[in-house]
Amino acid sequence: MSDDLVKRLRVRAEFTGPYSALWDEAADRIEKLEALVEQLRNDNLSMIDDYDTDFLRQEKRIEKLEAALRELSTDWDCCVVSKNMKLIARKALEGKDD
Repeated sequence: MSDDLVKRLRVRAEFTGPYSALWDEAADRIEKLEALVEQLRNDNLSMIDDYDTDFLRQEKRIEKLEAALRELSTDWDCCVVSKNMKLIARKALEGKDD
């Protein structure tokens, strides 16, 4: 849509007259603004990609930690320390505070 407007402004600027420089300036400004919008869009997409990558990495880490807690929450009844570890692991998996 704006490409068509820029073309029309450039055609107007080709005709000599008191406003030809104004038409050209308007077309230049539109092109600069479009370039800025495109750059911002690309920057935001890059930030979103970085966020998604970091989020997935953290999600995998949480899954590993939860698996370790599940392992600790079962079959640990040999002594008081292991029983306490089992309780702590179960609480962590349930989302309860100490």
